Amino acid sequence: MNLKAKFNTFQEELNCSIGFFEDKHKRTKNRAYGIKITSVCFSALITVILGLSVSENLLVLFKDIALVLGAAVTIINAVDAFYNYGALWIKNTVTLSKLRELKIKSEMYLAGCQDSDLSEKKINEFIGEFQKILREDMKEWLRIRERVGRMEDVKENLIGGSTAIIQDKGVDKFRSEKTDISKSEENN
Repeated sequence: MNLKAKFNTFQEELNCSIGFFEDKHKRTKNRAYGIKITSVCFSALITVILGLSVSENLLVLFKDIALVLGAAVTIINAVDAFYNYGALWIKNTVTLSKLRELKIKSEMYLAGCQDSDLSEKKINEFIGEFQKILREDMKEWLRIRERVGRMEDVKENLIGGSTAIIQDKGVDKFRSEKTDISKSEENN
């Protein structure tokens, strides 16, 4: 393959990925902000509505409004917990930053040499780094989804009353520390 054509194909793929992650970055940022701001505003509105001194007729209406807003906050927070837009936004930001850095490095390389001086080894290094960035992005996405799945399992087990084992080292450590404290209290 012609090295210049290979390098151009790499740059086209890189630019396409940068465009894709710019779009994802904007969407997840807007969703993360929207969910947080809406949740905070509704929560504050509930506090204000319930704290107002109004006539008995309006009090019933305001309590109903606060109830609906409370349910909306619950739904909004559940959506946030499930999709975890904040973590996805950070993941997309990191990936986008790495892709842009790779683009700058590859463009600097191209600017510094003639077409005849292109190194296949260097082009393959760029392609390898590009593939590594995309693999890391996918791994991070899977880790975020796995964490959400574990939280769903915990919620299901707590709500369902089941005594399933939670596979989280932090929880296991907490349990062992609590057991040690309980045993020492029993001995005293």
